[in-house]
Parts: sequence; C-alpha cells; structure tokens
Amino acid sequence: MNRFEKYPKLSMCIFLLTAMVLTSVALEVALPLFTGRFPHKRNIRLSELSPGQQLTVKPSQDYMSTTDNLAVRDYPMAVDANGFLMPSFVHAPATASDRNIFFLGGSTTQCLYNSGEKRFPYLVGRLLEGATRFRINTYNCGVSGNTSMHSNAALMSKILGLKPYLVVMMHNINDLNVLVYDGTYFNNHPRRSLIVDVYRQGRLRALRDAVFPNLWFWYGPAVMTLMKGFTTDEWSHARGKPIIIQEERWRHDFARSLRLFVNICRAGDIIPVLMTQPNRFVKDPDPFVLRWVNQKLGGGISYEEFRLLYSSFNGLIETVGRECDVKVIGLADEIPQTKHYIYDPVHLTEQGSELAAQIIARSLADTANSIDSGSLRK
Repeated sequence: MNRFEKYPKLSMCIFLLTAMVLTSVALEVALPLFTGRFPHKRNIRLSELSPGQQLTVKPSQDYMSTTDNLAVRDYPMAVDANGFLMPSFVHAPATASDRNIFFLGGSTTQCLYNSGEKRFPYLVGRLLEGATRFRINTYNCGVSGNTSMHSNAALMSKILGLKPYLVVMMHNINDLNVLVYDGTYFNNHPRRSLIVDVYRQGRLRALRDAVFPNLWFWYGPAVMTLMKGFTTDEWSHARGKPIIIQEERWRHDFARSLRLFVNICRAGDIIPVLMTQPNRFVKDPDPFVLRWVNQKLGGGISYEEFRLLYSSFNGLIETVGRECDVKVIGLADEIPQTKHYIYDPVHLTEQGSELAAQIIARSLADTANSIDSGSLRK
C-alpha cells in the first residue's frame, strides 16, 4: 500500500491545495494579459542593495570582455541590515563612533570588484582614524546604476535617521547616461525611474515578491547568476537612434540634483562633500577605451561628444561646489587615467581604490578633526 492509499484524505488535501495555488498563480499572470486592466501600486524607488544579503560574486565572461585589468576571482558581497555594502562600520552600534561618514554613488562608489577591505569608503575611515582623534564609521552606500537623484532619495529616506556627520557624493556617468538616453530623471525606465509602478513595470516580479519572497531572497542571486547571459540591454530602446545633444538642459538638471543634495544635507545639519569621478576618457583614447565606449553607447553619439559631456559634468560638480561653498574632492584630476588604477573607463582597481582613499582622507582630515563644525554646515 502506497502513501496515497494509506492517507487518502491527506493526499487529497495536498492535491487540492497545490491545484488551488497553481491556478491562482496562473490567473494572476493571465488576467491582466487578457483583460488589459492592471492594478496600480506606485512607490518611490529606494534603490539599494538587498539588506542582509551575503554571497560572493565573480565577474562573468561578458563583463570581463569590457575590462582590461580585473582579476577573475570571487569578491565578497555582504550587505548590512540598512542595505550598505560591508565592511561598513567597525564601531557598533553607530553611536559608539564619534563621526559617521556616508559615501553615496553608483557602482564606482560601490567598488564591487574590489576586496572588501580595499574599497575606498571603508579605507577612508581607517585612514581618518589614524589621522584624527575620533572613532570613525564609514558606510558604502554605492549602488550600481544609481543616479544622484536615487542617492538623494536614499539620503532622505534612510541616511538622515542614522545621524551622519558628513556625506560624500560622487556621480557623473550614470546621470549622463540617463539624461542622454531618456532625457530626464523623471522617466519610465524599468530600472532607473524614480517612481515604480509595481504592477506595470514588473508584474511577474510583483507576483514573485508577494508569493515567494523568502525563496527569492535565498536563491534569487544564484538564479540571476545563471541567467546573466540572458539579460537585456537596458538602453535598447535608444540604441541606433540619433541623439540630439542638449547639453545646457542636461547640465541644468544635473546641477539642480547636486544642489538638492547640498540642501538636504544642510537641512539635516550634515556636512556635504562632492567628488569628481575619475576616468580614462582622454582626448586620444587607447583602443580598449574607444571600443568600450562604442559598445556601451551603441551609436547615436560619438566618443568625442560623450567625452566632452562627461568632462562638462565633472566641471559642473566643481562649479556647484564653489557656488554652494562646499568642499569638492577632485578625484578626476588626482587619479592617473591608466588601467593600473581604472580597469575600464570608470571603475577603480584595488590600487585605484587605495589611492582614492588616501586622497579623500587627506582632503577630509581637517573637517573630520573639527570639534565645532558649525561654519562647515552652513
């Protein structure tokens, strides 16, 4: 006698329950497709790393083809309860430190493909502790793909409550890409928009998060790793189309976002600091950089046009810093534009990250050592 015959009522209950679940899932997917009617649930996007996530990541072959000085090995990716890349702090709880410093940015701040203790946001804290009399925690808030507007949202929604002493922001290329390809920060891009219509932008994702949140938390990274070869180009909607250069409009939008960052910090009694972004966008690029840009841009804008826009955005960071009386750290000027320090046009090698940490710590030492920083918070 098999188990079904031995426990007929239990077997029937399991069968019916399974059938109900599968039917419900099928209806959730099919109803909007057949009726054309979708529920709406709109959220402000908090673009952050998944809190509590711990795994190692290895650059894929596709990713390695876009680099020319990156080691293929496992890199740690541990995320704390607030969505910050670890190691994020050494003095716990946060109140045990005298200075909490946060670094906002995209993947160039995240430094995912660096060893954990060689990412510059962490290193800056250790260098500053050696140069000052304070206990210092530093937090890596970088998230791949984030623009300055995503960082402003994170600053308002979760960082203000953690009592920052100082917040450093570095953005350029992600803002430029969004403005070039979508024309505005206020777009409907499925990954870069500021507002998310949960059901319209990702019905299957919404269903996944509602029905299988725990399974996806534990096994989602492995699934995404297996599917890396099937990811789509997030700018496919703009590839091959002519791009009308609107430099003044894009500069205006970027400057407004930078000033918003400064104003949020000052309203929260926080010292704001801006950084220019190091890069290898030189006038006469080596073949690798030229190939990378042509691959990534996919036509519509020339290398020289992009280089000048990128340089203009770095210059705008310095201009806003002067106008707002905010410290600007010129990483773009101080980090050599070679593959020893930058493994593709914008991402730092471990040597580059260590050099960046030294430059940042040297620039911040006087500010971090100040007892009465009221004049710096104006």
